[in-house]
Amino acid sequence: MSKTIGLILGKFAPFHVGHERLLQIALSEVDEVHAIIYDCPDLTNIPLNVRAGWVRTLYPKVNVIEGWDAPNEHEDTPRVKKLQEEYVERVLNGKKITHFFSSEYYGEHMSKSLGAINRRTNRDDPREGYGIYAKMIRATMMRKEEHLNKNYLNVLVYKDLLIKIAILGYPSQSQTELVKLIAEKFSMNCILDDLYQKKQNHTHVDFYKIANERIKKINDEKSIYDAKDFLVFDSAPFVDHLLSVLAHNDYDDSKYQIYSKDMRTYDIVFIIDNEEKNNDWFHNIDPSIFMNQLTTNLDTLGIKYHRINGNIDEKLKKIEKITRALPKRFIKTI
Repeated sequence: MSKTIGLILGKFAPFHVGHERLLQIALSEVDEVHAIIYDCPDLTNIPLNVRAGWVRTLYPKVNVIEGWDAPNEHEDTPRVKKLQEEYVERVLNGKKITHFFSSEYYGEHMSKSLGAINRRTNRDDPREGYGIYAKMIRATMMRKEEHLNKNYLNVLVYKDLLIKIAILGYPSQSQTELVKLIAEKFSMNCILDDLYQKKQNHTHVDFYKIANERIKKINDEKSIYDAKDFLVFDSAPFVDHLLSVLAHNDYDDSKYQIYSKDMRTYDIVFIIDNEEKNNDWFHNIDPSIFMNQLTTNLDTLGIKYHRINGNIDEKLKKIEKITRALPKRFIKTI
């Protein structure tokens, strides 16, 4: 029996449960599945590589093709249909498609162009349900303006739609209090750092154990789903790694790579200069040396940051000005 190959087209902006169901149907019915994801900068401000990453992470068996040069026209007209057909043919470069999966009008003309079976999902069949999900999401978005119904989004997807703010510095109670104030003043959800509270009088602390606990906290689904627009993090695992190096000369390169990757997921990084007199949580660490270590490492990684100093009010004003200048990530349309 010859190999069956399926194709799916989409913007996946964002990648919702309807898209997931379509991929699941395709994976269950054919031997190989390809998904061409369109750039469409006029329809969404979610970067194509981010959207492609969702599919690659959640459905690694799907071959994702990033359509950076895809047509940016989607009207139901003969000219646009021909434009789309020619683009798909060029991208496939001779690969034979046996099944074209969709729940939209374009399934008919695209499958005909490809010489493939038009596998259009049944909008009224709850076992398939792609069209039902898509319709519900559109209606929800209309009722709630631009805010998405997170019930239809995987936590991985929803987290990427939030603007993530990292507040970094030498562990201190004043920094945690500042994060609380930021969250309250600007109606943001926050994930607070309480991991050092019981360890401040200990000379030996397992910083990597703390980092592992922190990762669980920052990936907590409830905390992510509770957030709207912004999510503020009080510290990051990268800070725990640096403290481990400074306090114990304990360097784990595999952890460094993981925590460096995590640092690149934040949209804004603030480094808080702390004026507390009694800020030495760990007797063998000099806070000023740590701050130099932190900024130098971020510079080496090419991670941009804003250094914030002054009194509480001055810090809040600076943080608000920078944060509010960033556009929200919620899409303009699906």
